[in-house]
Amino acid sequence: MKNTFATEIILPSEPQRLEALRRYKIIGTYAESSFKSIAKLVAEIFQSSIAMISLVDDEEVYFGSNVGMDDTVGPRGESFCSLTVLKPDVNVIEDALKDPVVASNPLVCGDFGLRFYAGAPLITHDGCLIGTVCLVDTKPRKFDDHDRKVLEGLAKLVMEQIELRLQNLLDREQQVLVNQQLAESNARINEFINVASHELRTPVTSLKAAMQIMDRMKENPKPEMMIKMIAQSNKSLDKLTTLITDLLGSNRITQGQLNLRKTRFNFADVVDDCSEHIRVAGTHELVAEGLIDIELEADEQQIEQVMVNLVNNAVKYAPDSKKIYIATEQLPSELKITVRDTGPGIPEEQIKHLFERYYRADYSGYQYSGLGLGLYISSEIIKKHGGRIGVDSIVGTGTTFWFTLPLHLPE
Repeated sequence: MKNTFATEIILPSEPQRLEALRRYKIIGTYAESSFKSIAKLVAEIFQSSIAMISLVDDEEVYFGSNVGMDDTVGPRGESFCSLTVLKPDVNVIEDALKDPVVASNPLVCGDFGLRFYAGAPLITHDGCLIGTVCLVDTKPRKFDDHDRKVLEGLAKLVMEQIELRLQNLLDREQQVLVNQQLAESNARINEFINVASHELRTPVTSLKAAMQIMDRMKENPKPEMMIKMIAQSNKSLDKLTTLITDLLGSNRITQGQLNLRKTRFNFADVVDDCSEHIRVAGTHELVAEGLIDIELEADEQQIEQVMVNLVNNAVKYAPDSKKIYIATEQLPSELKITVRDTGPGIPEEQIKHLFERYYRADYSGYQYSGLGLGLYISSEIIKKHGGRIGVDSIVGTGTTFWFTLPLHLPE
């Protein structure tokens, strides 16, 4: 940019000024030319043939709203508005030929013959000068204090409209974001309802089938078949119990009714209880690492629910990992509890979603059953205890779910 003025026109604060200008998103838009009525008002008030609202960018000055000009953009190094954005006062040059700062400017000594300029800066709410309301003339003029105040007032009016436009833009963008989030939330809820209907119907259908078979066999029971049907019924009831527990737990969280009933208990008892169904099934071995026989002060039922969720996840998502490892680690101010498997691991892009409500994991190419509530509920339970919960996983190596409990729980 060639500076045609006998003074510097770029201040050290230029990056901040440009950032302020561009946040209004006005250059090159309809809004830039929408202030033409104010430009006309300036021309009428001051009896000037040329008036404009300008925006001073890094290399050029834009004046889409103007009276008396064919062009709507010009080089910043030649525009008098470049001087006006240097300080917050109204800039007045009554006779350009007598002003050494501008006398050599091509608009003054060239064919245009500019002699008079008055400009009031457009000042943002945070003090940045982004443009001007100005008028020019080809003959020298006087411009008194009253004229300055009027021009300054018009500049404030333009700036208020620019600020209002920005706020409307931000409001619209926020509304679009809210609508998108609402649509996504509704989609998740609808998907959840469909999943819940399917997940609840499956064990009910299985249970009903088992009961019908046993009903037909009641006059002539066959022990082997009865044992099979009872096992199927128990399995269906266990699944129903888990689904209903998750639904009720989620509802309590939503209503802010997740309350703690703290007692002192032995963590080893929780491990035994949460893994009993795994031992009965005989498909996996639970291996205790570190100090399991440790006293905790927490809500025993809720901590057991967390452990059941984490152990069941390890069994579900790592069926070939025959050993599930449960361990504790004493940290300076908290106890860390981990559940580790040596299964396929979880892709990194899915890890950040695991504790979201309704999220159902789909890794290793398999879609698993469930409502997508277990880890969400576990996360809320641990947060309520003042602890942290997370997961570390390496694809092809295994996954470790962990949570912490503070040594002194919040009341």
